[in-house]
Amino acid sequence: MNIKITSNTLTKVKLAFFFKNNLQSNISYFFLICIAFTLPLHTQLNSILIISFCLSLFFQKKLKKRFTNLLDNQFFYLFISLYLIQLIGLVYTTNFHDALYKLETKLSLLILPIALGVLPKLNNKQIHIIVASFALSCLLTTLYYFIITTQTFWLGQAPSFPESSAFLKSISPIGTVYVGMYNIFAIFSILYILLKDWKHIPVFIKLLSITGILTLYAFVILIGARTALYISFLFVVIYLAYNFYLSKNYDLTTVLLALVSLTLTGYFAYKNDINNKVTSVFDAKPEYNTLDLRMVQWGCAAKILLESNHSLFFGVGTGDVQKHIGDCYVNQNYGSLKDSFNAHNEYIEEALRHGLIGLFVFLSALLIPFYLSIYERRSYLYFLFLLIFIIWSFTESTLSTQKGTVFYAFFNSLLFFHFVNKHKTK
Repeated sequence: MNIKITSNTLTKVKLAFFFKNNLQSNISYFFLICIAFTLPLHTQLNSILIISFCLSLFFQKKLKKRFTNLLDNQFFYLFISLYLIQLIGLVYTTNFHDALYKLETKLSLLILPIALGVLPKLNNKQIHIIVASFALSCLLTTLYYFIITTQTFWLGQAPSFPESSAFLKSISPIGTVYVGMYNIFAIFSILYILLKDWKHIPVFIKLLSITGILTLYAFVILIGARTALYISFLFVVIYLAYNFYLSKNYDLTTVLLALVSLTLTGYFAYKNDINNKVTSVFDAKPEYNTLDLRMVQWGCAAKILLESNHSLFFGVGTGDVQKHIGDCYVNQNYGSLKDSFNAHNEYIEEALRHGLIGLFVFLSALLIPFYLSIYERRSYLYFLFLLIFIIWSFTESTLSTQKGTVFYAFFNSLLFFHFVNKHKTK
């Protein structure tokens, strides 16, 4: 009996075989897109998706081999050391309740480097889609905010603009500072993808992307996210320096656009109240001055660290930072901030929690990959992400909340293991 096999039949067989072998990878990739998309939207849903993504990895082929390879990577230990040092801090902490809460909040620092480290390598297009899904989510949140404010303020239905931080909490568990940073990363991610594939992107997508960038940037201005504006100002300067000194690009259009961006960003960074339509968190507490608060924070941090050699080198423990800094606030006549106002600086927080040793680990986890992203692999998207997070950590305790921890752990692991570690690192 002769069986005639046509080319169409062979194609179907190959497609079926390919789909079967790559089904597990496709599911994991789908979860990554969903994790990125829900990060700005819903913390609990985002956590469920992270768990689902980790579970999907157990169905991956050659998982044991990839895990063994991951254990041979010294940078893997550098990343998870941010969590391991929290465990060490349990030994000498007194507030175990807060310490266990911190361990739960920071769990992604341990889970995501493992999960993304054993994931099969993604191609550039897949990485761009994941990042674009995050940017799309930021844009949808921004558009929703604009729609609500248009109805309640711009059409005259409300006498004053809603307080930005209070309103954002009503639609999302993420505050204005985090939204500002998310939007800045979304803006420069879109720009990176556009400039990288400009010739191959349809005109409609280009126009849509540029419109999205302008909308996200307008939102950053509207909520008065000053740190985000400073970062965007710095990025434009870096872009100009790169074009002039490295690429020798003196294109007039590039120069004019950059100068306009610098002017607008610089203006709004120093005058970001927009006729008092948005009130900042410090404006809501007129009895306090922002600069005075920063000086009190830094002074209290220095006092706590210098109390003993143990606190200087090992810190006060995983769960005791707020107690120590809160007591110092009381002594400085800032008693109302005792239980809620942290150091607003991740470097200070880490030094207080685990001393100079903890600060060294944190700086190493940031600066070593930062160096690699520039000089070893020229991974510009990873460079953009790290620079945002490094600057952001000067004004916020970025790893003290789940929304900051997941943002760092997810994109740091995703971009490092894809861009920097796709070749063997010495």
